[in-house]
Amino acid sequence: MKIYKHIWFLAFVALTTILLSSCSDDDNGGGQPVIESVRVTDPALADSTFTQAVPGKMIVIQGRNLGGCRELYINDQKVAFNPNMNTSHSIITTIPTEEDGNFKLTAFHPELASEIRVVTPGGVATFAFKVLAPKPAIDRIAGDYPRKAGDRLSVFGQNFLDIERAYFTDVNPQKPSTALDPEPQGGAVEVDVTDYDLSQRRYLDEKTKKYVTDSEMKLTLPDLPFSNGFFVIVTPQGRSVVDFAALPLPPVMSALSSDMPIPGTRVTITGANFIAVEGVKFGNAIAIPAENIEVAESERELSFIMPAKPAQTTTISVVTAGGTTNEFRFYPYETLLLDFDNLGKDCNWGANVPYPVATPDAEPYISDGKFAKFDVTLSSWNYDGPELRWDSKSGSTYELPGFDVIPADTPLSKVYLKYEVYNKYVFTKEMRYTLRDGAGKDHAWINYDANKKHIIPEYQDQFGNQKYGEWYTAVLALNNFPDMENLTYGDLVDLGIKRILLKLYNRTGSVETVFTCIDNLRISTLETYNPE
Repeated sequence: MKIYKHIWFLAFVALTTILLSSCSDDDNGGGQPVIESVRVTDPALADSTFTQAVPGKMIVIQGRNLGGCRELYINDQKVAFNPNMNTSHSIITTIPTEEDGNFKLTAFHPELASEIRVVTPGGVATFAFKVLAPKPAIDRIAGDYPRKAGDRLSVFGQNFLDIERAYFTDVNPQKPSTALDPEPQGGAVEVDVTDYDLSQRRYLDEKTKKYVTDSEMKLTLPDLPFSNGFFVIVTPQGRSVVDFAALPLPPVMSALSSDMPIPGTRVTITGANFIAVEGVKFGNAIAIPAENIEVAESERELSFIMPAKPAQTTTISVVTAGGTTNEFRFYPYETLLLDFDNLGKDCNWGANVPYPVATPDAEPYISDGKFAKFDVTLSSWNYDGPELRWDSKSGSTYELPGFDVIPADTPLSKVYLKYEVYNKYVFTKEMRYTLRDGAGKDHAWINYDANKKHIIPEYQDQFGNQKYGEWYTAVLALNNFPDMENLTYGDLVDLGIKRILLKLYNRTGSVETVFTCIDNLRISTLETYNPE
């Protein structure tokens, strides 16, 4: 019996040794590695696996015998991973980006394999995996009108990469069916485009520090059973859609650079379908003929030099071969509070700025009559710089725009102090804005935070930009002013505005040279249009 027990004991020890050795080999990558799936790191999404991802995404590579990983490759490029998080069943890594890791995409380097490759002591495992190029974005279709089968068209945009399909359709694939618009997407007519040529221009955007791929697709228009529809490009990252029409589409105006531009300055209109532009209308008559208008190649922007200003409030619109745009208010005199000519009363305070008229031999060269001119070298720690301090002409409160112009329930976050501004230098110090209400209370705002940095760009336009060497419209939302954060326009009318005060400050130890001109202060909204 002792002999049998001894034999069984030896067998047990041998079996245990084999099992432990097997587990040890598995933990250290001794077995043949196998990649089974890829998922995100969130444990709650452990069952959601995928075979493609964008650069910069953290992923978990799952499988067997992955322990002791020596090398990890994505798209044939060696990538870093955390060895402390490497187990027999998983490897955690972040897909590098082109900008930060000089990572190459197979969209630009087809010689690279779209796969993940893991090298362990036990061997090599591969897994088909696509690192996606950026999503496509179609800007426009260019070509002569009318358009017919056989014509050559150019489609412009970004990221026409790894194209899976290009086609024309009569139903917008990005517009879901609704009860009011029950057209089933499956009922669409789709005509594929397979004969096309691509050209790309790839560069690093200095502002965003991201790579941009400008793309052009030249195609032959197929025979379509519809005149108006959509052109679609589909890639693994997604799809992009643009309107298509055999005849010019009606133009659309979405934004206006200034509703009260200084005569002699350039006015810019942005929108869509500025095709065969015939003119710009003020009211019902063409004021700017086609020969005086510059149209961008994108057909989404046009500009002109502002002639003499209209004598009364009017509208502005664009006329093209496809029709006339929607109208924007233009020169809304009812919004104007202070022009340094006929509106308002100078308080003649000690630190008053001058109010000259421009001459052709000195900046700003052109003006709309008199303007306020801040032309000064501010000494350090200066709390008493030059200012403009004006009351209403009547001595009471300013006459504000009526509720037919700005509805009473409009929040002050959408109501602005707007003014024309001319900057010669980058402004780094402070302008103190003060509105005195009808009860004599001052609401003063300085565009500085606790770290003496601007909260928003000083003298920003409606798009958040600053400009230099030209007149443009600056905007400041009225909810920035103290005690006005949660008010409506109706509340502001009840308070009234008795005084407007702009004063330069320099609460730093460095000297600042300022050359800023201001004119036509008004209370208004930003008129924009975004058609569905």
